[in-house]
Amino acid sequence: MKALLLLFLLGCYECTFSQDTPPCSRKPPVSAISHGKSKRRINKYKDLKNIRLDSLSGKKEIDSIVYSSDVFVNLLQHLTDPAKDYDGFRVYIATYPNTQAGPNVPDSGYDHITYGHQDCFTLIYVPTTCGLTPARDTIHIDDLHSCYVIKDNTLDSIDAYSPGGAFLSQWIQKYRSRRMPFFAMDGNGYVNKGALSFTHQQRLFRETESIWYKGSEARNGTNGVLDYIRCSENHVVAVSANFAGYLLKGKPWSYKLTLVFGIQSTTNNLYGNKELFVSYSVQNSDTGKPCPPPNPCNTTVGSALPLNQ
Repeated sequence: MKALLLLFLLGCYECTFSQDTPPCSRKPPVSAISHGKSKRRINKYKDLKNIRLDSLSGKKEIDSIVYSSDVFVNLLQHLTDPAKDYDGFRVYIATYPNTQAGPNVPDSGYDHITYGHQDCFTLIYVPTTCGLTPARDTIHIDDLHSCYVIKDNTLDSIDAYSPGGAFLSQWIQKYRSRRMPFFAMDGNGYVNKGALSFTHQQRLFRETESIWYKGSEARNGTNGVLDYIRCSENHVVAVSANFAGYLLKGKPWSYKLTLVFGIQSTTNNLYGNKELFVSYSVQNSDTGKPCPPPNPCNTTVGSALPLNQ
């Protein structure tokens, strides 16, 4: 299968909303990036971050999560529902519990764990609405009544405020307490390699906690991801969320964990065997905490998970 690899490089822009447009087009989404750049970012995770996580913690993580096209379309429709004035959505990186816990283990979310993926990465998707800080900076506030997880290719909606929704925070906290410290240890060595304390200021590496995506990039008519996947002429069968790492060294976002979404089809894309090349500035991407400049956003202001922090 040919894969159209894309990355939602979306930043903390002023909040805008778009309407659906019905036409079907084979035109690639505006957020598509080249196959080469996508592979380099994916390999940054596979060949460096994941291997070093294994050497430091003894845990080699999964490389990607695959969804059927129907499930991913359903997810994007919920995350970008125009009737709810969502401006985007936030993807939280999380980690499943160690075991397929049964109903006797309260608040574990056992019935939402993909079988065989215990103690592995997972993703939690949360739609956001536009808000402003007292300083008039744009923020993106989680709708915690509508959190989404995908188990065994089935989309589940979770109310984080409900008695059965506490596991969402636990999964996120497990990533932050059991994975992030090792990523940070590795990241500090990577970004400060060759720096001498008396000649270069060493930077503290902070790994990605969550990623915010602009909703209009998904729901933007024939230029959006949603309509591209839904177009029958594109023969899309699956979407993979690939863990990846940013490439450029010496930048605030260098080496940080990110996601590259691959749109997999049974036929070549519009340009045959040629790969698409639509490049966006990485500065327009929210890599979690801290945000790369010059964006004023702060995901800890606009987000509310984990609830038990």
